[in-house]
Amino acid sequence: MSAVKSGIWKTVFGTGKYRNGSPPGFWEVMNDEPVTGTSLQVQLSGNNDLVTVYKGITASVPYSVKNNLNSSSWKASSFFPARVREYYETGYELFFAKHRKISTEHRIKEDHTSPGTARTIFLFVRNIFRYLRYKVWQRFKMKKFQLLVAEQKMDLNSINLSEFSPLPLPKGVFQADPFIVTEGSKQFIFFEEYDYHLQKGHIAVIESAIQNQFSTPVKVLEKPYHLSYPFVFKHDDTYYMVPETGENKTVELYRSVNFPQQWEFVMNLMKDILLLDCTLFFKDNKWWLFGCSHSHPATSTNDQLYLFYADDLFTTNWKAHPQNPIVTDIGNCRPAGSVFFKEGHWYRPAQNNASKQYGYGIKINRIDVLNEKEYQETVVSSVSPESCKDFLAAHTINFTDSLVVIDGIIKR
Repeated sequence: MSAVKSGIWKTVFGTGKYRNGSPPGFWEVMNDEPVTGTSLQVQLSGNNDLVTVYKGITASVPYSVKNNLNSSSWKASSFFPARVREYYETGYELFFAKHRKISTEHRIKEDHTSPGTARTIFLFVRNIFRYLRYKVWQRFKMKKFQLLVAEQKMDLNSINLSEFSPLPLPKGVFQADPFIVTEGSKQFIFFEEYDYHLQKGHIAVIESAIQNQFSTPVKVLEKPYHLSYPFVFKHDDTYYMVPETGENKTVELYRSVNFPQQWEFVMNLMKDILLLDCTLFFKDNKWWLFGCSHSHPATSTNDQLYLFYADDLFTTNWKAHPQNPIVTDIGNCRPAGSVFFKEGHWYRPAQNNASKQYGYGIKINRIDVLNEKEYQETVVSSVSPESCKDFLAAHTINFTDSLVVIDGIIKR
């Protein structure tokens, strides 16, 4: 009876106009789409409800139908165990109540069935020319992320890229993932500085005393492995940092012993885990930790957001949220800055990577539901290069009362 009650579960390749496209993953590559969708659907017994319990939007693997299908298939293989675990932990009523019905999805009717021989030859020849053009473009591509600042208050309804000014970018590096802190009369920006010669990143800081004139970068944390996303926060009058250390398969906590330049290792919050761009905040007497990961090496690390929680910061006992992964859309998933409280709500910045350009844009999500059983959020605003002709990408956002800082790629 329980199996009947739980319905029939099936994987569907493609979403929107590509839903049930044939062959799977083919048309997304041939039409040069930046993303490919896959979903897990449940046909409930006793009625006609077809409920989507997992909708994964991932980056298309360009120019290769085989690799795109391989990536989508490995991604889809994780859907069933993830949602069965959630079903078991939350129960039938709560589980199906919070997953929307497929009948509400608007589907554009287009012919995406298997093409004939002539059409197939045309599509593959066009795809080869696209690939060759891409390889030529790559040889001349040298666009780098750099830091940009705007002297203004953070406005959720109006984040204008044209108001941001770039900071000087030293040769041989790019700079990304800025986190800004005000201490006394000074403002400090911590960020990843990637050294092209060493092929890895370290954490650096710049500071400003007046009128947003910043010092030259000073290296504050370096390891044999890559460091990025220096999530800096204050707890009990002490500054802490959780840099991204995914290459080391750890989530590391550091304490400031001489702010801002000296940091000491405190502990590993987690070990033997790939968790990228970890972002913590304290709410309802619990610490909540967001981070991105993937279900298989052949899949993207930008479209599965995981949530953990603990009663104490200094613990290794972080519990996985039953809804994990809580966000599964590459256009609104990977952390892009500190979770912040504004106008009575908590907000989570996320990267919009639903483009061929990594770090293309930013979305701001209002956290609507957050507890040990449920997580829900709603997009309330976005930052897109389309709003400013000088930008190619905008990747991370953080702010103080008087300054907003991002990293982006600007046209030269």
